[in-house]
Amino acid sequence: MKNSQISEITYAQNDTASLLAPIFTHVSNTKGERDKDIVHYNYNGADITFRMFEKLDAIEQSVLLAIVGLSAKQGLLLPPEPKPGSISEKLLSQLNKGASELSPFSNHPRAIKTSYYGILKASGMGRSKQSKERLIEALKRLSQVNYEIENVRYITSENMISMVVDKTEEMLYIGISSILSYAFENQYTYIDLIERKQLGSRAGIVHLLHARLSASVNVGSTHSFNAERMALLLNGFVSRKKVNGEWVEIYEDIDSLKLKNLKRFVVSAFRKIGELEGWSISEKGKGKSHVFKVSRLDISNS
Repeated sequence: MKNSQISEITYAQNDTASLLAPIFTHVSNTKGERDKDIVHYNYNGADITFRMFEKLDAIEQSVLLAIVGLSAKQGLLLPPEPKPGSISEKLLSQLNKGASELSPFSNHPRAIKTSYYGILKASGMGRSKQSKERLIEALKRLSQVNYEIENVRYITSENMISMVVDKTEEMLYIGISSILSYAFENQYTYIDLIERKQLGSRAGIVHLLHARLSASVNVGSTHSFNAERMALLLNGFVSRKKVNGEWVEIYEDIDSLKLKNLKRFVVSAFRKIGELEGWSISEKGKGKSHVFKVSRLDISNS
């Protein structure tokens, strides 16, 4: 597996369902292990269950976007029949990828060869010892995420990423699921990583909102978002379940003061994103009727 030298990763083509499903939420600073999480979502005719050993936040999202961006640049496909004992075989086995012809996402998984610094640079996390420690924890959490996908005929499962670390050379070999790989050539969300860096290095809620808006608003279109609903969604207080065969959203009860504080951060995030060149954001109303009108601008020829 050869290594492609990437000067700078400016964008990521990410699986849209992985951004719209609330698998990345704001996680307050907690010591030790985070809670487990299960998220149900339906997308393109398939029911998807995300199972996480620990909850994921904006740092894990930044790391995943960096990996996806590097994967698109390197273009390394994992061989369907790797040599026994090879790194490719280890990556494929960790992905828990079985019966690929049955999956609605049938492309082969991809892989990258990079360094800790390569991911830190692409994700905009900095180069400090603390940043590297956060990166290692984020990679572990991402490698423990499993998708279960059910369509009309089949139920299949696959892990989000796999990883082999060369401790001597401090090189990382990372495999990404066929779901993430499938998005490169099919339906995907374009995430502008330059914009993401402009929003700040540790701007949790702002990064989460930017990713969700990128997945929801196509270039040249406009959508409206209720600030209160978005505050609950980005903080993990909205879930989905099937009722009489239909998916419905379930909202957790939280006290009014806590909701007011959550909403305050989201309102600030909307306004900050509106300052970016590629976005136009206006707002109206207040309280439960506080709505943001969001347009994604085409600045390719500007």
